[in-house]
Amino acid sequence: MEDGRDRTVVDQKDAITKLKPNLVVGNADQFKLVTKFTSGDGSIMHSTKGLDTGNGILFHYSGEINGIPVTAMEYVPGVKLVEDPLTQKQLENAAEKGYDHKPGMKVVII
Repeated sequence: MEDGRDRTVVDQKDAITKLKPNLVVGNADQFKLVTKFTSGDGSIMHSTKGLDTGNGILFHYSGEINGIPVTAMEYVPGVKLVEDPLTQKQLENAAEKGYDHKPGMKVVII
């Protein structure tokens, strides 16, 4: 959208504040950030989040390519999410540039 508002959200509270939805049901923060990418010119954005089910992960891929939204979900059994210090450091560096962040996660085989 071209109104200049920042629509980058990091958690449910941030989404409610910035996007002002009419209805919120459930806890969207159950999904944890695994990867995030934005091209320098903003033409490509990609985010992967995972919901750890205890015996696998439900992945949600979302993004935008040249203004066209893309999304997909996939369940992968036999893996789990764990905190990743490298990803966390990258997110902290991004926070220094004004990006908000949540703990970074990585996928491991169980």
